[in-house]
Amino acid sequence: MLGFRRKRVAVVLGAGPAGLLAAHAAERRGMEVNVFTAPDGEGGPKKSELHGCQYLHAHIPGVESLNWHGQYVQYQIEGGVEQYRRKVYGEAWNGTVSPDEFGPEGGHLAWDLRKLYDELWERWLPRIIPMEVTPTLAQKIADVRGQLTFSTIPARSLCLRPGEHHFLTQDVWAMGTRSDGTSDLPYLAPNMTVLCNGNDAPRWYRAATVFGHSTLEWPDGPKPPISGVARVQKPLGTDCNCHRWYRLGRYGRWAKGVLVHEAYFEALVLR
Repeated sequence: MLGFRRKRVAVVLGAGPAGLLAAHAAERRGMEVNVFTAPDGEGGPKKSELHGCQYLHAHIPGVESLNWHGQYVQYQIEGGVEQYRRKVYGEAWNGTVSPDEFGPEGGHLAWDLRKLYDELWERWLPRIIPMEVTPTLAQKIADVRGQLTFSTIPARSLCLRPGEHHFLTQDVWAMGTRSDGTSDLPYLAPNMTVLCNGNDAPRWYRAATVFGHSTLEWPDGPKPPISGVARVQKPLGTDCNCHRWYRLGRYGRWAKGVLVHEAYFEALVLR
């Protein structure tokens, strides 16, 4: 008698772009995939409206809405890389910053994250399970034997011992174009450009416009006197090791410099 092998199961916690990229990768591996995300009132549990400038740094196979060739993003620097580093992070930070990685004379190809997310959302919506994932529930999910578990939920919210673990962050002020493309930004970078400003004035440090959507960011300190500016807490690193799963995405991994597309390529090979 012929035997039948049951499909391996993958569980994805979080249905933002990184979560759906992980689900997409697991499905392409022939796995049975369950996606869990917190309920979000009317309109379903979609977690990200993708305000401002956000984009992919790599092409994702199997997504029809993406142009295979991408479009070029130019990085520019004013005031020098070291001045920029001190302006954004202060004297203590000696890690990489955007001009180190992509410029100042360089750049890279970009793909439209909004098109990808909209396509994957429509594809996965019937299979997304709305559920409030608590630290205890997350632990039970991760303990299922033989199951591959990916989490893109912010690592701090799922920590089992928050009093023992540290979550290093960087606070900045930011504002961007709204989901309908409208904006009250006082300065717009040219399209397909990221401008890193290390000068003392103007006070903002990063202006970016890619695929027609823009973001402007200021270092932490007094709130810029402009309506619509919000404080944003960016992850830098953590020593949390509570769960035996794979953490993907910048907030899932709680690390600086994590790019969205990495969730797909990591989920393709993790065992």
